[in-house]
Amino acid sequence: MVAVDLAWDIHLSNSQVWQREATIVEVSVQAPSQYARLRSESKLIVDGANVVALPLLVEKNEAKETYQISLRWRVTPYRSGLKQVKLPTIRYSLNGKNRVKWQAPEQIIKVQALPPYFPPTLPVGEVKIASIIQPKGILTPDTLAYWKITLQSKQVTPEQFPPVLKQIKASPDFEFFPSQLSARSSFEASDFQQEYLVPFKAKSNGLLELPTLSWHWFNPKTGRLQKQEYRPEYLLVLSDIWQLIIGLFIVIMGSFVTYKFSKKAYWAWQRWIARDKLKKAVCQPENIEEIKQAMTFCALTHDLPIVFSTQQWLKNWEEIYGENVQLRNALREFEKFQFKKK
Repeated sequence: MVAVDLAWDIHLSNSQVWQREATIVEVSVQAPSQYARLRSESKLIVDGANVVALPLLVEKNEAKETYQISLRWRVTPYRSGLKQVKLPTIRYSLNGKNRVKWQAPEQIIKVQALPPYFPPTLPVGEVKIASIIQPKGILTPDTLAYWKITLQSKQVTPEQFPPVLKQIKASPDFEFFPSQLSARSSFEASDFQQEYLVPFKAKSNGLLELPTLSWHWFNPKTGRLQKQEYRPEYLLVLSDIWQLIIGLFIVIMGSFVTYKFSKKAYWAWQRWIARDKLKKAVCQPENIEEIKQAMTFCALTHDLPIVFSTQQWLKNWEEIYGENVQLRNALREFEKFQFKKK
């Protein structure tokens, strides 16, 4: 087998970049087996750029029933101009045996210069930020808590992350202590992360406002400088005695509201029962005592006069629920039966 028998390919994720903006150089080949391998005879060196070799990538092509084997490098130029990418000789092997060599054609990366007034630490690409407070919930004065700040980016490596710790300073409301720093870099997945664990103590009760963190970064897509600003949420700080007082107040208010709601719910239920009994009773106007009991029950549950005539009761009832012709007719029949009985 010779090199031309294989389907070789070379690809740049971006051939035009800014200084400190990374691009991926990828050499791939279509192989009949997942156990095929590619390796370079030497390191890739690009003048004026940092180069990081990425792990070998093996992907199956379901349509062709072949495997794409890829060698990749992350190239981050720090000087402007045209960059010549001369890849070393690539060796293809199958089942541990060297089969062919291939020399990739030279690639050119056009690197555009950043403005000279940009500091070398300015992030070229977006850096996202998030934070949490431990422990969660209400803080207590003069008790140690932790502000965990996480910076994450898909383009910018931790070396270019903004120096947020310089913006965190003590104030009359809180005190900061030495921080811990941890960083995690995954060039393969282009996932870069940095975490700060900042201990602090609040000094007094009330709402605590932690410092706002801000920095500028260069957007390679728009070619413009942008400002990122992160304002943490306000924290509630209360001493144990105040937490107890507020807790008791909440319990009392909760109990009061529950009682009022339960009382209203109970009387609403009683009124529904009263209406249902009345509806069933008036269906048989000859049951005089049953209808009287239902009307009295309705009066009790609706705060109506207990001593009443049929017409007075009906007038009060319709003031609440509006005119009801069917009920009027039923009560008229009830009065006829009541009169006959007398």
